[in-house]
Amino acid sequence: YRQLAAYPTVEYLELGLQARRLWNEIEPDSAEKILHRTSNISIGDAEVLEHQAATLKEYGADGELVSGSDVKKMWPSLSLPQHDPVLLQSDGEVIAADRALQAFVGAAEKEGAQLIENCRVNSINETSTGAVVSTGDDAITADRVVVTGGPWAKPMAAGIGLDLPLTVTRQTVAYFHLPGFVPPTVTDFSGTEPYALWDPGRGLKAAEHRAGPDADPDATGLPDEGSV
Repeated sequence: YRQLAAYPTVEYLELGLQARRLWNEIEPDSAEKILHRTSNISIGDAEVLEHQAATLKEYGADGELVSGSDVKKMWPSLSLPQHDPVLLQSDGEVIAADRALQAFVGAAEKEGAQLIENCRVNSINETSTGAVVSTGDDAITADRVVVTGGPWAKPMAAGIGLDLPLTVTRQTVAYFHLPGFVPPTVTDFSGTEPYALWDPGRGLKAAEHRAGPDADPDATGLPDEGSV
């Protein structure tokens, strides 16, 4: 989802503002809707919320501090402590990730990119003029390589001398049936930072942001029933 925030750093907010501009540029070229406006509400540590609200204002972004009772008036189905502070971002949106990926690929292919699917990258080796990407079927020579390997990024980068400070964890995500109601995104900036958001295809998606055991990305895992 698209939630502009100065958490954990202001640089994160700056990236979010750049991303919002680019999302608005790419969506008109997509055959299907990518962005769904739902609004965002953030709860939890009052100091964190006040910091975020002040920084959003500094950057000219949408965001205001309201109370739990104000939220109840806007969304009667939500029940928060009446007097607790809530950060409301009315322009918050949910991103349909699968459609976004299709839009990214389409835009890249229009610019001449070639998409190779179902291809495992085994290694990246630096050369005097760029790099060689070795796959199971081929060796691709390139002037530049952008590594977006997700949980496999650390071993990939290690091949070219980069030690990425990454720890891979397994996150449990739950989906719940939610007929006839589009809620705002809700994030609790305390503890394990649970969040919930509307999924256009499934109803309600919910998870804990800061939870989950260390994991091997090549191993099959099981959901954490306690987290659910």
